[in-house]
Amino acid sequence: MNESPLLSVIRTMREQLLAEYGDIDPTPQKSREQMGRLLRNEAGIERYLHVTMSGSDDTFGTAVTRLVNTPRTLKHVLRHVDDSWKRLHGEVCLDDLLVSTILRAGAPEAFDFLLRRIDMLRMAPVGDSDSDKCASEKRRCVMREDWDATSKTAEWDATSALRLILFLFPNAAKSFGEERSVDGRVSPQG
Repeated sequence: MNESPLLSVIRTMREQLLAEYGDIDPTPQKSREQMGRLLRNEAGIERYLHVTMSGSDDTFGTAVTRLVNTPRTLKHVLRHVDDSWKRLHGEVCLDDLLVSTILRAGAPEAFDFLLRRIDMLRMAPVGDSDSDKCASEKRRCVMREDWDATSKTAEWDATSALRLILFLFPNAAKSFGEERSVDGRVSPQG
């Protein structure tokens, strides 16, 4: 699959930032390589990361391009990531910063949802006891209702925004009807 010009610009900026400040990046090398493959839209990893929300066959790259859909949004993402990374390198994961900035610029209500529900999104799946299952089901319903209300009248692609949220918080996959996490990665920020 050919790389879109948008993903090429984002990937190039990411590689330059990693080269400039890569000596103290907290992200494991394997995760950095995986993100590079995602931005190149390589099919193998895409199949592994496939999210089947609403029967969609979107790739990670498609999700990014649907949210960064104007030159102004791209400029905002690039500028914010560049400025933030220069101040926060070594403290945050560049890929998490990039994805959250894409959400913030391209789907602001989805980013607000992320901020409202961040504690729930971070929670690991609970055990098998009845009380754990009840708490998990309650959390799932609360998050799903909030997401449905948030994305109901959105002018941005809700499936794409949810895909990026699940990239940031793989443990939240079950709360949105997924059987397993999106990519099983571990975020240094927890």
